[in-house]
Amino acid sequence: MGHHLESACPDFADLVDPFMTIWRAGVGATGIPRDFLTPMNRWLLDQTGSAGDYLRAVSQMQRIARRIVQFFDRYDVLLVPTYMHSPIRIGEYVDLSPEKTLERIIQWIAPCPPFNASGQPAIALPTGFNPEGLPVGVQLVGRPAAETTLIALAAELEARIGINFMDCRPSLFSEA
Repeated sequence: MGHHLESACPDFADLVDPFMTIWRAGVGATGIPRDFLTPMNRWLLDQTGSAGDYLRAVSQMQRIARRIVQFFDRYDVLLVPTYMHSPIRIGEYVDLSPEKTLERIIQWIAPCPPFNASGQPAIALPTGFNPEGLPVGVQLVGRPAAETTLIALAAELEARIGINFMDCRPSLFSEA
């Protein structure tokens, strides 16, 4: 399509710990009574730390976000998977402990939180289907405030792939 591709990715390996601290604090801040929380969220509530822990995590997240944004001094767009594996089947995690459930969720969504943290524009595009007929896709991430670049590239990629997902709807969602 005329674009120059290089294999590169920003380093966001140390994002998980501050992300978890902020997530735990978020559960505690909702004010939802414990009895209404899922087992995983009750477990997270029990892990909530101090205000100092939260503030240190926010500061660390901001440093990581600056490092991620700095990566885009050299690149216009980053192409990554939307998720790290196919969609989760209903009940797939039902027998897992809260810790294991959260670990699996973090592994599944790994390409998304770094750009939530950095505040960069991103767009997820369906690009096809796995052998089971479930949708798979890619995520395009751009420089800060570069939404127009992403929208133009997304439109170009969609036109090139030529998949009309509405045409696939009857085979995926047939009526009984």
